[in-house]
Amino acid sequence: SRECLGHLARRQAAAVRDAARAQGLGLGGEARTDAVLGPHTSFKTGGPAALLVRASAIDDLVAWLRLATEHGLPARVLGRGSNVLVDDAGFPGLVVLNRCERWELREESAGHAAVLEAESGVSLPALVHVLARKGWSGLEAAAAVIIAADSAMSASVAATVAVPGTKAKYRGWSGGIAVG
Repeated sequence: SRECLGHLARRQAAAVRDAARAQGLGLGGEARTDAVLGPHTSFKTGGPAALLVRASAIDDLVAWLRLATEHGLPARVLGRGSNVLVDDAGFPGLVVLNRCERWELREESAGHAAVLEAESGVSLPALVHVLARKGWSGLEAAAAVIIAADSAMSASVAATVAVPGTKAKYRGWSGGIAVG
């Protein structure tokens, strides 16, 4: 029954959490069992994940996913939760909240061009705002395209977007976006 499967998933999730502790892996992020996913989505609906982890470092995000795979626990990465519907019954596995938000802007050509590297959990609207305050523009158009792929971005975005009227190109890959 669905109840029995939920019980098994919770036990499996607890085993993954306990394995991380026992192995002394030092994985970052707060791990909670039976954590409701609704507050992490734009629709504010959805049941609990058997195990929910908030990762703020790419290495931790990858390590949690590997650990779940090693223990046979289904796993998903959740970005900002835009346009994501979670079943009221929840998710019977690991959900990693991607909060890997580091970014770096490297100016080139005497300040007329730059390369932006951003981790996959960065809030693009917030990044656009910060860059605009620093006098940079052009990312706004690409942000709209990439935000539409919120959950896909958390895992891997493989696209190059050229912004009309600028020399900016946005290259996406697993772990971030490059602007050059």
